[in-house]
Amino acid sequence: MVIEKGGEVIPKVVSVVRDQRNRREGAFKFPECCPVCREKIVRLTQEANWRCVNTSCPAQLKGAILHFASRPAMDIEGFGDILVDQLVDTGLVKRFDDIYRLKKQVLAKLERMAEKSAQNLVRSIEQSKDRDFTRVLYGLGIPNIGVNCANILVNVFGSIESMINAEVEEYEKINGIGNVIAESIRSYFKSRDNLEMINELKKIGLHFTSGRKHDRINSLRGKTFVFTGELSSVNRSEVQAVVRKYGGHPGTTISKKTDYLVYGSKTGSKYKRAKKLGIKVLSEQEFFDLIKKGRLL
Repeated sequence: MVIEKGGEVIPKVVSVVRDQRNRREGAFKFPECCPVCREKIVRLTQEANWRCVNTSCPAQLKGAILHFASRPAMDIEGFGDILVDQLVDTGLVKRFDDIYRLKKQVLAKLERMAEKSAQNLVRSIEQSKDRDFTRVLYGLGIPNIGVNCANILVNVFGSIESMINAEVEEYEKINGIGNVIAESIRSYFKSRDNLEMINELKKIGLHFTSGRKHDRINSLRGKTFVFTGELSSVNRSEVQAVVRKYGGHPGTTISKKTDYLVYGSKTGSKYKRAKKLGIKVLSEQEFFDLIKKGRLL
């Protein structure tokens, strides 16, 4: 093949040099199973790659741990390939929360480790508990979630609970989040093992909220908010995430159970129905003033 740069970096196949063939070539047969765990590999929708999706696969686990400990994520100094191989092969680490249960005495007995190295590693693991929510979310290794995407999600939802409870449609409405990413997030949070691991990481002390300070974080608790019209400062999914963050419930239709209707420009039938039912009506600005004051009207 003749290969050249496509743009500045990416290699591009220009042509095939057929006269260099020896006529012994055969059609490439793609492997059907993972070479490590022997589970069937799959090709996900809209992806060119074939993947092993067995979360118990040692190779998958090792890659996930290296990602979790990497500098853009938890930045745990000392987590290299050789150490991770030992931790997984010996069964000391089976998921991320096991990292925070590693003891200096155990680590010191591993190959290429000594008491001083083990002490430094334990210190680095402890320090990683201070990483912000964006880095923790990126470190979880949710497919298709890079650093920028993680930052967007943290700014919109503010907490892991809001993300777990959000529907695919709410993700899809966010700028920069398409259907593939939305489905990937929902699939991750449908896993009982993933949710159990997140709960353990929360108990350990990792940050799963944005850290933004709010006067009354539960000021909307138990109240249902419906939105109508075009909002000027945020889109619909973002403002629904705000309601969840403060303990409220974002509704979609007006009923006697609705507590507040928040309206933007170009209101329609929801506004008229809310007035008819005597539901409290707020402008977009009044809604955000309510949040700032930390109390319901």
